[in-house]
Amino acid sequence: MTQWKLFVLFFLFGLPLTGCSILIPGECVNGSCKNGMGTYQYHNGNKYIGEWKNGKLNGQGVFNYADGPFQGGSYDGEFVDNKISGHGTFNYANGDKYVGEFQANKINGHGTFYCASGDKYVGEFRKNKIEGRGIYYFAKGEYAGGRYEGDWQNNKMEGRGTFYYPEGNRYEGEWHNNQKHGKGVFYYNAGEFKGGIYKGEFRKNKVSGYGVFTYANGNRYEGEFRNNGFSGKGVMYYKNGNKYDGEWKNNIFHGHGTFTYSYGRELSGEWRNGDFQE
Repeated sequence: MTQWKLFVLFFLFGLPLTGCSILIPGECVNGSCKNGMGTYQYHNGNKYIGEWKNGKLNGQGVFNYADGPFQGGSYDGEFVDNKISGHGTFNYANGDKYVGEFQANKINGHGTFYCASGDKYVGEFRKNKIEGRGIYYFAKGEYAGGRYEGDWQNNKMEGRGTFYYPEGNRYEGEWHNNQKHGKGVFYYNAGEFKGGIYKGEFRKNKVSGYGVFTYANGNRYEGEFRNNGFSGKGVMYYKNGNKYDGEWKNNIFHGHGTFTYSYGRELSGEWRNGDFQE
């Protein structure tokens, strides 16, 4: 699984959304810019239309950006003492849009971020970062039609969560740095292993460590995994009663092991690439 191409770039800057513009001089061109409704035109081209209280942006208003890092964007929502605070909508020049809660010029609380690509995130934000619980919907690329539901930290999938793959597979478990990492369960609902279930350890997006894989036909492997395959020591229980207990390499018998047939015969010794060494 590749690194996720999320919409986090604008969060990383931590820029105030209006603070710099408020310090730029301008003039009141309509109404009252002290108390009530008024329009203020900044000398850099930015414009505010909305409510004022005690000479400050307070209440509902629209702020249009003609200059600075948000040039071409606009905010429509609540202000408190010259700061974006409360509920509002921020439209970015590139077509992205955020609808939700703000606090002191930062995205903070619950909201929805709509990407111009069609991707969407619904959930919690803290100080301009995805933080807490949320759902990310993929609209394009390898995971189009899929979604992640779970914990986020510092703009990344971190903690516990569930990923629903577009083809029907599902992973439930632990995440670290946008990767499956820790303990989890992977349900194969499509593809070569359809109907199978893996329960165990993951490392950097791969099945690695100890786990149990149960096939749709009833066969079951319990043991060590490396790089998405049976490697190390493990036991394969076959639905017909046969059993192999021993060492594996790249999904085949390799090393010391014992194959026991359902009727009691045993082959015990060294195996190479799946073949017993007489």
